[in-house]
Amino acid sequence: GRNNAAGGIREHVMATASVEATPELVSRAWCDVLETPHVGSLSWEESGGDSLATLNLLLALEKSLGRKLSFDLIQPDMTALQLAAALAASATSTATDASPGEMPTVFLFPGMFGDEPRLAAFRRAFDGRLRFELVEHPDVMSPRALLSDLAATGRLAAAVVHERRPAGPLCLAGYSFGGAVALEAARHLQAGEREIAFLGIVDTPLDAARPLREPLRRLVLRPLGHYDASRRALFRVIALLGQRWSLAGRRRLLRNYRRAALQRWRPAPLPVPSLLVVSQFGEALAAGWLRLCPGMGVLRLAANHDTVFDPASLAVLAPAFESALRAGLDACPAETTRRHGLLPNQ
Repeated sequence: GRNNAAGGIREHVMATASVEATPELVSRAWCDVLETPHVGSLSWEESGGDSLATLNLLLALEKSLGRKLSFDLIQPDMTALQLAAALAASATSTATDASPGEMPTVFLFPGMFGDEPRLAAFRRAFDGRLRFELVEHPDVMSPRALLSDLAATGRLAAAVVHERRPAGPLCLAGYSFGGAVALEAARHLQAGEREIAFLGIVDTPLDAARPLREPLRRLVLRPLGHYDASRRALFRVIALLGQRWSLAGRRRLLRNYRRAALQRWRPAPLPVPSLLVVSQFGEALAAGWLRLCPGMGVLRLAANHDTVFDPASLAVLAPAFESALRAGLDACPAETTRRHGLLPNQ
């Protein structure tokens, strides 16, 4: 699974030894996921690779290679040969974090199920201009007290951000459930005398509808939600049934925990430089967020919650997001931003 028992932060531990990302290995995973006998010369997207297939491809490659991978490596226009080359390069590169000061760094908090292809598309929209560090949420094997408590999740996330960048102004952003975690992390960081230069909130609810009480949830998942040891034992059994069962059970439990966490969440105002991105179905969010973050900028997109990172939306979102972030950094003391390498030379 994707779990760090001590901290709840994503740390994929593999039982297999790390192996080389050969074209044959990638082609085999490609064909298995798409259920096709041949790879051909088409790109991943042209071959029918949607978001769910991308997730399954990533999981299959992680299992085969014995190491954690990022969605950023799987781009829609890649062929299998190009993907194999990118995976091989990522295994040998040690320069990923060699020069973090060349561009502003944004700590990014994903939605309730973790990283996904949509967020990878969002990050790619800023290639060469912004640098993103993903902060994953506690996984389903984490203690219930952590999974159902947004303040505790934010406190843990703040510790991760502080460890990765122990000095200088900070830029945080979150999508959906991740926006709530980003706000709580910013609150804890500010209480620790860290400067928040920018907080980006992308279509994050301030409350969540109560989940439907399905028979399966009543009979199995609801009791397991109160017993950490039983839940872990169940997932060990589910893992034997295959990846699809394990993924479905994980998502169902995480949805219940995180909706409950949002229902119980009572955020306090946090006046920091911020931008709210809201979809056409989330207009009611704006008033609540403006009370929490006075002076917050609001960007309204002609999109729904699932399409805010589609190309047409990104064409509007990306420049507004970057402009707001740089304005926040510009407002920080110049000597501070230069000292910590947060702004590129103009």
